[in-house]
Amino acid sequence: MRTFKIMRIGLAVLVLGFWYLDVACATPSTTYWTTCTPDVQSYGKWHVTYDSYFTVGRKGTEQGDFPTDVGLTVGVLPYEKLNMEVGFDLLEPTDDPLFFNAKLGTPEGSLCEGFPSMSFGV
Repeated sequence: MRTFKIMRIGLAVLVLGFWYLDVACATPSTTYWTTCTPDVQSYGKWHVTYDSYFTVGRKGTEQGDFPTDVGLTVGVLPYEKLNMEVGFDLLEPTDDPLFFNAKLGTPEGSLCEGFPSMSFGV
């Protein structure tokens, strides 16, 4: 009897976990540290980036350590089927800390049913 009750509680926790799975989310550019995601900010939407990489138990001055990234991106095209974002990133401590970026893309399904999203950026 006790085992059955524990199994019911475990099943309830599992179901609730899958139900809340959609609630926990992040923007793709934060989820993956790459510019290759097809997600583009919509018109007027601002995105603040802060990625902090730190070391524990050693000094952070060794070759290969990641710098802290602070950035700002905004969507600049007021169209539904064509989006563009522009922004900048400041990486410190580095010798050349300022980076600019731009991306042009289409959302999923914008050109026809089932069409994948696409983006091109620099």
